[in-house]
Amino acid sequence: MRWDVFAWAAFALLLFAAETLAPGAFMLWLGFAAVAVFLGVLLIPGIPLLAQVAALIVPSSASIQAHRQWFS
Repeated sequence: MRWDVFAWAAFALLLFAAETLAPGAFMLWLGFAAVAVFLGVLLIPGIPLLAQVAALIVPSSASIQAHRQWFS
């Protein structure tokens, strides 16, 4: 298994675990974005690290903003 695939899977699981310890649905959305990046890296090998981080930031910020609008 490639290190980047393993790292994104571990990061997603870590974020979901952190959400159970500190509820508030903030880490949940970051975890979903990390799962999306994990699937992207798994299916398309060779994505640069900077693109992977950008692929995490964009859906994370969009989903957090949507969550804030929906629940406030």
